[in-house]
Amino acid sequence: MLYLGGIYADSHCPRNGYSGHRAAGWTFKLMYNENTPPGGGEGPNVQGNWRHCYRCATLYWALSTSQRCPSWGAHAWGDAFTRQQYLLSHDLGQPSGSQNQWRYCVKCSALFFNGYAYKGEYGLCPYDDIYGHTAAGYDFVLAVSAYT
Repeated sequence: MLYLGGIYADSHCPRNGYSGHRAAGWTFKLMYNENTPPGGGEGPNVQGNWRHCYRCATLYWALSTSQRCPSWGAHAWGDAFTRQQYLLSHDLGQPSGSQNQWRYCVKCSALFFNGYAYKGEYGLCPYDDIYGHTAAGYDFVLAVSAYT
């Protein structure tokens, strides 16, 4: 799952006993806007309404009705650090300096990486701890900033 690092030391990760997330892999740069109507900034290959949950720090799609936060209940946004609406590019392949195969989970509404060679490694979904995340929708592409 993609999560916002740094300020979220007390975030809840479903993988390691609901303690904080551990960073591994790429650090990404996400486009966002503030104080715009929901969906503002969307285009043919850009989807808005992605938010960071202030409870678990996960990036999730705010319009979903299947939200499930590892901190129990639905995802929540709106604190001082999560007012941004993130805009995710999709269905562009894998341009230089980016990583694709980020997908929306229909069970918990979080964004997760679906590009591992071993497809059994979908990550632990807080809604389904046996089979993990289930991909649906667009193939999102995230700009890479650095390797963690």
